[in-house]
Amino acid sequence: MVSATMTGMAETDTELTTTEPTVQKAALTRDSSVDDIFTAMFGTKQHTAAQLSYPVLIVGVNVGDVDVTPSNDGSAVIERKPLMDLLLPILTGDKQIEILQTFKNDKTVTTAQLSAIGLETRFNNTSLALEVNVPLEYRAIVPIPLQRRRDPSETLEILPQAKTSAIVNVVGGSSYVHSSEFAETGFNNTQVNIEAAVNHNGLVFETSARYVETGESKIQRGDTRITKDFVESQIRVEAGDLSVPTSGLQGNPRLAGIAGFRHFRLKPYEEFRANPSQQFELQRPARGPAAIERDVA
Repeated sequence: MVSATMTGMAETDTELTTTEPTVQKAALTRDSSVDDIFTAMFGTKQHTAAQLSYPVLIVGVNVGDVDVTPSNDGSAVIERKPLMDLLLPILTGDKQIEILQTFKNDKTVTTAQLSAIGLETRFNNTSLALEVNVPLEYRAIVPIPLQRRRDPSETLEILPQAKTSAIVNVVGGSSYVHSSEFAETGFNNTQVNIEAAVNHNGLVFETSARYVETGESKIQRGDTRITKDFVESQIRVEAGDLSVPTSGLQGNPRLAGIAGFRHFRLKPYEEFRANPSQQFELQRPARGPAAIERDVA
């Protein structure tokens, strides 16, 4: 008979504890930096921004992006060529030559190097932008082009106007009742409007007429006139039925005669505004305090 004895081993659980290094929180004062405030709030130092393409603000104006390797203290290493492309057009000629000669063999420049030649430069870790301050004595005169509406005649191919041309517009309508116990059957309430214009050598004859079946006068003639436009001087001359401009409660009388007036819509792609400029003339030289006291005495 064989007997065996088995002895169990007691297992002890061991708890692993990882202790992270703590950062001593700085006491905030009136002169605390941004890093001190960040450390006091989050208990760790502010991480350095990654090397990326960041916007460049020259005198507060965003002029483009360049590759920047920033640091927490506001210094940075900047790729030279893209920065020069953005910076040189804003500088005077002498300053351009100085910068090109100073950094002609460098692939990168630092904020300290730019600040040393009078261009205060820093990387703003809050807004993540490279800020360059150019003093007034180094700034060039930069023209700012104003976008304007282009006249389609400058870009489109336009056929020359024919010596003689004409146009006729006809609009009409009518209702038809096939059967009804109360209304009249057939066509009724017929209306037709006709507008016609003929142009010969820039002299335009235009007229219009209207037919109304239910009106007292079934045929009504519209305005009939002869018009001549002087496009360059924006003047229109009319003879025949005239339309008098009115406002408010004034009536609009129909007159026959000859009229000439400015018509700015002859150039629809140009904008015209009143000129608010004023001027004055001095009639005599100004008198000083001594002259005034002498006149009073």
